[in-house]
Amino acid sequence: MLGAYTQMKFSSVPLSNDKYLLAKSLLDSLPQYLTNNPNITIGCPDCTDQGKILIEIKSNGVITYWNIDTNTKDYPKEIESYITKLKKIVEELN
Repeated sequence: MLGAYTQMKFSSVPLSNDKYLLAKSLLDSLPQYLTNNPNITIGCPDCTDQGKILIEIKSNGVITYWNIDTNTKDYPKEIESYITKLKKIVEELN
């Protein structure tokens, strides 16, 4: 599936409501391109130790994922603005 994929760990402390709404906006604005192309790899994530973006959504016990290269030249045009938004929100949540 994802090679050296391991189970993600989450904090047991809930986000503040403001941060929750910020994170939820990513789910609410998930591009149709990703919805139409589940469980794919875009580009060559972490092939040259550049890292990757992993998006996972678990719904009714089913995990859907997108494994995305951090190199923007490998993004389909349909997701460019979403990935930019995702990176900005992740920075704000940290």
